[in-house]
Amino acid sequence: MSDVHRSRAPGLAPAAPEPLTAPLEGLVVACGNPDLVLRIGAGREARRARLKSHFRTFGASSRADVVLHDRAVSGLHFRARAERGLVCLEDLGSRNGLWVDGVRVRAADLSPGSVFVAGRTKLVVALADPPDAERGGGATAREAYVVHSDTMRDVLLLAERYARSTASVVILGESGSGKEGIARRVHSESGRSGAFVAVNAGALRDDALASELFGHVKGAFTGASGDRAGAFQRAHEGTLFLDELGELSLAAQVMLLRVLETGRVQPMGADREVEVDVRLVGATHRDLTQRVRQGEFREDLYYRLCKLPIEVPPLRRRTADIAPLAEHFARYSAPAGGARPFSEAALARLAAHPWPGNVRELGNVVARATIRAMGPVVTEEDVIASLDPLALGSGGLDDAALLRTLAAHDFNKTAAARALGIPRSTLRDRLSKLDAACAGDSDADAPGGDGADDSGAPGPAQARACADSPDP
Repeated sequence: MSDVHRSRAPGLAPAAPEPLTAPLEGLVVACGNPDLVLRIGAGREARRARLKSHFRTFGASSRADVVLHDRAVSGLHFRARAERGLVCLEDLGSRNGLWVDGVRVRAADLSPGSVFVAGRTKLVVALADPPDAERGGGATAREAYVVHSDTMRDVLLLAERYARSTASVVILGESGSGKEGIARRVHSESGRSGAFVAVNAGALRDDALASELFGHVKGAFTGASGDRAGAFQRAHEGTLFLDELGELSLAAQVMLLRVLETGRVQPMGADREVEVDVRLVGATHRDLTQRVRQGEFREDLYYRLCKLPIEVPPLRRRTADIAPLAEHFARYSAPAGGARPFSEAALARLAAHPWPGNVRELGNVVARATIRAMGPVVTEEDVIASLDPLALGSGGLDDAALLRTLAAHDFNKTAAARALGIPRSTLRDRLSKLDAACAGDSDADAPGGDGADDSGAPGPAQARACADSPDP
């Protein structure tokens, strides 16, 4: 937000004792650049004005592009246009001004969900239509990429350059770091006319993955009551995003390699192949080169896929993005009545956290802190109370606490990961490391070594069983 007048609307509460955060300079890049509208008024009288890339004027005069029926509104009160997922507002010298969060502004850049007031009329920035995850790479405003750090600006620029190529892209980075957002950016900048289709390869077994990727015909297997197009067909002339690429089995890797080499897929149960034109973008938190050396990932598939790599840094290496991201998430986590700003101390506490769960963890913490905040700002105490004490990281979750949480959820890794606020893959990796440590521990075979310890945590044998077995 720019050019902010610090005069306050009549009747508003005095400033809070803790300093408010200054308006943040940064770049909010919406993946897919969704269509935006201004929702004018409320209830049955509400109406919508679609915004375009050029300015539209709003006011009480018939000369305005959009007429506001409000005596407190000037003839030409303000103008607005949509740009890269934001609404750009400019006051046109109105009598009563534009107000955002109780502050009068001359100009402002607002994301979807923002509320402002012109005269006595409340206006809300909103998406024009419900988002469709498989049409043109569209994304909700919640999925917008908020960029402040030079590191992430470079990543986005690299994604945009790679988008002009037809070669496969692999996005590398820790869980929760925002790899899918980069994939959507590659698609939206590619100019491809087809859909953006996302598939989580790590969540499906080989038979289910084959059906999801290649589709099936009626009667191909028990329960196949009709024909179904696979992800490759749905992404024809578009982009297929294959998440958790490093989790593919060797058998699934062979299937994928054939499609990449031939440009054809054969639905399960079908007697002919279908030609597809698909740009493949993969993502993984695994070290693929190490998996190739270990024989767990095919070398020929590695070279076929990893033509254009993009590495997304973890949030702890781009702390300049934390404050803008926190304020972005706060817009969607606040109770009715608007988002509260963060105090400087609260932002400092957020910046000091190691964020092992990256952007996903930050979103969870901001949601809790925003909801629990009772004062005019989100305080440092609100943030501290909202930080997950079980978060993985230095000084965070220890092995005994992890296993206790797992036992409390009947060794269901999906439920335990949700309770911990971490990805299931992160929990699985932690259990695998714990298993390896236990295998080298001479105490593992001691009496009682396979049972619970005095704290009630499961023993090494249970950890090994949990790491290797599916959810109950």
